[in-house]
Amino acid sequence: MDPTASSALSKSSFLFIVLIAVLLGSGIRRTGFKWATEGSVALLLGMSTGGVMFLYAWLLDPNHRVPRRLVAFDEDVFFQVLLPPIIFSAGFSIKKKLFFRNFLTVMLLGVGGTIFTAA
Repeated sequence: MDPTASSALSKSSFLFIVLIAVLLGSGIRRTGFKWATEGSVALLLGMSTGGVMFLYAWLLDPNHRVPRRLVAFDEDVFFQVLLPPIIFSAGFSIKKKLFFRNFLTVMLLGVGGTIFTAA
């Protein structure tokens, strides 16, 4: 498979998985399902998709080696693409009353954690 077709397949597969996660999350919100959140469903969907990809690559190789690019973790993609929506969603869905009730604790953990990590 040429690199252009491989890139197109990879991007369309990613978009399909994101679409499934959004639809499942919407279904959870609409039905009021209390046992799982949108994030946990997306996590399970990602884990199962990754497991299928890993197993597929492992079965295709006669020596049962998995390509390094399949198990590589790109920090830039995580910090610039995946983490901001997670933080935004958590901040957007927080209960204001509970947040301000624990404001001092939140600020102490935030400032203390920042100082600890920067040191």
